[in-house]
Amino acid sequence: MDDRFNQGLPANLTPEPGLNSGFKGMQLSVTSLACAVRQMAGPSSIHSLPTEQYNQDVVSLGMHAAVTAMDALECLRNETAMVLLAAAQAVDLRGGPAKLGSGSRRVYAAVRQLARFQDRDRAMEHEVAAVSAKIAAGQV
Repeated sequence: MDDRFNQGLPANLTPEPGLNSGFKGMQLSVTSLACAVRQMAGPSSIHSLPTEQYNQDVVSLGMHAAVTAMDALECLRNETAMVLLAAAQAVDLRGGPAKLGSGSRRVYAAVRQLARFQDRDRAMEHEVAAVSAKIAAGQV
């Protein structure tokens, strides 16, 4: 996103930086999701509570760990979807997918079937959800 480090791409991956925010909001969302996943990565055992007369203090944490893992995977899928959308945007800003390898080209095409190039700011939550769903289905 940062034009100081992205080797010639426009700031925030938008053709008109300053007029449009481009992928700035998505970058903030990815950072927030990464923080959430790091927080969820803590072991459930640190939340142990004595149960059943101090006989079952850890057994009850299995469901908590499973639900937390499921939530973390959802965050990670959404993060990945946003990164893939940004990557497709960068590919288009560099002239298109002609120089991509066959695997990268397939991923690019799958993303572009769900989301068009962002030339102006627009809400992209439906595109993020669509790409995330394709990832969950093993189709991206």
